[in-house]
Amino acid sequence: MAAIQWTDELSVKIPSIDNQHKRLINLINQLDESIENGNANIVINGTLNELTRYTEAHFIYEEALFTMHGYPESDSHKLAHQKLFGKVEYFKEKIKEDDEEIYNELLEFLNNWLYHHILKEDMSYSPYLVECGAE
Repeated sequence: MAAIQWTDELSVKIPSIDNQHKRLINLINQLDESIENGNANIVINGTLNELTRYTEAHFIYEEALFTMHGYPESDSHKLAHQKLFGKVEYFKEKIKEDDEEIYNELLEFLNNWLYHHILKEDMSYSPYLVECGAE
């Protein structure tokens, strides 16, 4: 069973961002599946790198929307983005140490982060960007 299921509760009402969030969920679920199947040590670096690249592209997209529409809370949201990358770097280093126990910690962190990021942080900009016509 997938670690995270998309629901309408996760929708920020901006289709382009919702689609990106769905892709992030799929990547986290791939990671979960590899851990469950005992293949994490084979695919973890590739999956984590892909997740990192996609998340970075997603954040760039969000931040471009903030700039385009003059979102007033842009700086604090960008700071949250930067904090995530710091934490991901921590996990990448721990994985290099062949600490397989870190896999579940990583997965738990990503699940919690995704829900918090979407349901708290992204929902805070949603009304503003929807009002501005972001799609």
